[in-house]
Formats: sequence, structure tokens, C-alpha cells
Amino acid sequence: MSELEGVVVREVELLEIEVSNAKTDALRLEELSRHPDSSVQLAVAGNPNTSSATLEHLGRSRRLGLLRALAKHPNTPPHLIERLARHRHDSVRYAVAESAQISETVALQLLDDISPYTRSLLIERSDRFQWDTTRLFERAAKDSSWHTRMNVAQHATVSSIIESLLDDADPMVARPALCNRALAPDALTAKLETMYQQLNLLDYWFDPLDIVRRRDLPSLWLERFATHPIPMVRLCIVKNPNTPRSVLLGFADDPDMTVMMGMATMPDLPESLYMSFAQHPHPYVRSMLVKNPAIPRSVLELLARNAKANPKPAFETWDHHENVEIARKALKRLESVT
Repeated sequence: MSELEGVVVREVELLEIEVSNAKTDALRLEELSRHPDSSVQLAVAGNPNTSSATLEHLGRSRRLGLLRALAKHPNTPPHLIERLARHRHDSVRYAVAESAQISETVALQLLDDISPYTRSLLIERSDRFQWDTTRLFERAAKDSSWHTRMNVAQHATVSSIIESLLDDADPMVARPALCNRALAPDALTAKLETMYQQLNLLDYWFDPLDIVRRRDLPSLWLERFATHPIPMVRLCIVKNPNTPRSVLLGFADDPDMTVMMGMATMPDLPESLYMSFAQHPHPYVRSMLVKNPAIPRSVLELLARNAKANPKPAFETWDHHENVEIARKALKRLESVT
């Protein structure tokens, strides 16, 4: 690099620093937008103080990177956004879909874009729009791309639109539709009943975690899912306040440790059940039990005796350390209630 080239590069670097400064005013940015170096122009397009007039001037450029930056700028004039949404290069249209400034007209136009990635992104980012997105979602729910329909299933807030995707041929669409919290309870239970009759509640694609977490799920379905093979599903049923007591007590001898840990934290269980948890072979269950404010004094006394029942071995073990810690917490609680 010659000395002259080095001077030019240094000048450009200094201008980039100036342009990137949030305190640089609009007049100076307008002046710098006419600099021949593309990196300076790109920095102008990224400054939030750049005026609409300056952005419109930059919009005459053919540089794709500059046009993508203009598409995302909050001061870009609406007519320039519309023109960029029709640009021949898909990366520019994709950048428009990322913008929160687009109107409903532009959004509907992008929904006809040849690129499925642009259409999918438009729906994925739809929560930024300040206008009613119902029409957008209704059209997107019929899109040929499963990824676009999946985003509709995840982000739609109108139950009728979500319901239209419950029977989608692609499970990557149907599953999030079924798990969308905006789906009306009647529609959810009707679909679950159909699946129950067809014996496909255990389909490989169906993970009911989001469903059993719903506070409006009828107790009938909490009971039906109580025998689900996935432990986290059973744990969510334990934690759901609508779970019938008879179903909850059925988890008293669940084979999974995480389910038992959840049971150990529950209030209003029979004392005999708490006593059995206090003698559980895994210290994690007892560790959760000792934190439960609902357990009676007799259970705390049993937990406190565990350290004496398990004398210190010749060398420290993880189990022994946990037992001592549980006993210490139990003794501390006993002292506070004495």
C-alpha cells in the first residue's frame, strides 16, 4: 500500500467513526452521504439521525448492502420501501421483510414473494406491526411453504386461523397449531378427542408439554395424559393446579425421579406420603421435600435423623454430603418452629 493509499484509507476510517456517532446531525450526514466511498454511505444509512431525504438519495444506489440497510432504517420513506419490496434481488426483499416499518400493503405484497424464506420471515416478525395482521395471517395460512404455515401456527392470535391448520398434512405445522395458547379450549378438546379416538396421542411428532401446561385444559385430559411415557409431561400434570387429587396421588410411586421431585414440593398431601418421600433413596427428592413449607413436624424430624442413620463413611461421597445438607436444613426449620 502506497503512502497516498494509506492516507485515503485513514480518512475513510475517520469519516466512518464520525458517521457512526449518534451525535452527528442530519445536515452533516447528508453531506457525507455524497462521499464516493461505499463504506461511508453504508454508515450513513445506519445512523438513526439520517433524514428521509438523505435516505431517498441513497436509494438511487445499486449496491445491495446499502439497499438492505435502507430497508431496515426507521426513516426510510414509505414509497422507497415499496420500491425495495419489488427489487429483483431476493436479499433486498428479505431485508424489507425484517423491517418493522412496512405497511399492510407491502406485507401482503411480500406474501406473494417467490422466496419462501422471505414469506416465512414476514410472519415470524409480524408481532412488530402496528396494524391488524388478521388478513395477513389468513392468507399466510394457505401458503405453499410448510415453514410459513408453521410460523402462522406459532404466532397467530385468532383461533379460527389456528383451527384451519390443526389438520395440516405436515406435522411440523399441525403440532404448533395444537399447542398455540390462543387456540380456543373447545377447538383444542375437540381435536384431542379425535386424536384419542384414533389412538395417535403418542404419535412420534406429538409432544403434549405445551398442552398439559394450559390452565384451561379440562381435568379429563389431565387424567388421560397422566400415563404418558414422557416424564416431563407427567411432571407438568403434577404442577397443573387443575389436576384432580385422585390423579395427583397416582404419581406417588412414579418411577421417574423428576416426577417424584415435583411431588415432594406439592402442598396438602397425606402425611404418610410425605413420610415415604423422606425415605426416598434419591437425595434430590428429599432435598426438594425439606424445602416444602407444607410438610409436618414429624417429617422434618425424620429428615433430620437421616444424618445419624448414615454415619460418615471412610471417604466423602456425594450421597453423604447431600444427606448431611438435608439434615442441616431440616434441623434449622425445626429450630424455627420450636
